[in-house]
Amino acid sequence: MPDLDATTPRVFIARHGETEWTKNGRYTGTTDLELTPGGISQVSAVGTQLVGPGKLIDPACDASVWVSPRNRAQQTYRLLPSGRDRNSDLADKVTFTEDIAEWDHGDYEGLVVREIRARRKEKGLDQEWEWNIWEDGCEGGESAQRVTARLDRLIAQIREIQAPYMNGKKPAEIVLV
Repeated sequence: MPDLDATTPRVFIARHGETEWTKNGRYTGTTDLELTPGGISQVSAVGTQLVGPGKLIDPACDASVWVSPRNRAQQTYRLLPSGRDRNSDLADKVTFTEDIAEWDHGDYEGLVVREIRARRKEKGLDQEWEWNIWEDGCEGGESAQRVTARLDRLIAQIREIQAPYMNGKKPAEIVLV
C-alpha cells in the first residue's frame, strides 16, 4: 500500500526552517529566534508539497499536533497549510509543550562546536577526548537524561493515542513541530 493511503498510524516530524543561528551552526535551544526569509521559504515550499487534503500529511487524518513553544517552531507550524487555517481540522488538536522543545544548551547556547570545545579545554575539561554533547552534556543546561525523559513522556502519549488504531481502521497520525 502506498504511504499516501496508509492507515497504520504514523508520526511526522516537521523541523523548523532556517534561523540565523542554524545558518552558521550555533547551538540553539532556549533562545527564541525567528525564521529567516530563507527559512520561511523552506517551510512554505515543503508545506505546500506535503501538507493538505489528500497529501502525505492530511490534517483530516491527524489525531494530534505537538508544537514547541519556541517562536521558530510556532512560526513553522503557522506557515504549514493546516496551521494557517484556524478553522482547520487541527485547530483543537494542537498542543504547545516544552516536551518537544529543543535541548537546553545552557552555557553553550549560541556557540559553535569549536567555541564550546575551546572553553571546555580552558577549564581543564576534555584533555583526553573532544567534547560530545551525548556523553558530556551541556554545562548549565539539560542533561541527556532529562531530554530523554521529556521525549519518553511524549512518546508514551503518542502510543496511548495511536494504540486503538493500530488495526488500520482509522488514521491517527501525529505531527511534531
